[in-house]
Amino acid sequence: MRAAAAEVEAELGRADLLFNNAGVMPAAPIDELATDDWQRMIDVNMTGLMNAIGAFMPHLVASAAERASRTW
Repeated sequence: MRAAAAEVEAELGRADLLFNNAGVMPAAPIDELATDDWQRMIDVNMTGLMNAIGAFMPHLVASAAERASRTW
């Protein structure tokens, strides 16, 4: 994800907005205890989102600071 953030910055400039959306839902009924499916859901739905936030956070903080310094 950090490589993707670096590629975005190299090609388009620093990101100042992140639309961060991902999601999967296991197809198995909950009583089947498909824990591998649950782990995949957590990995995509939570960990994936957090990885994107972490990768783009330096961009977002820098953009916000730049905007704040222009308004004073």
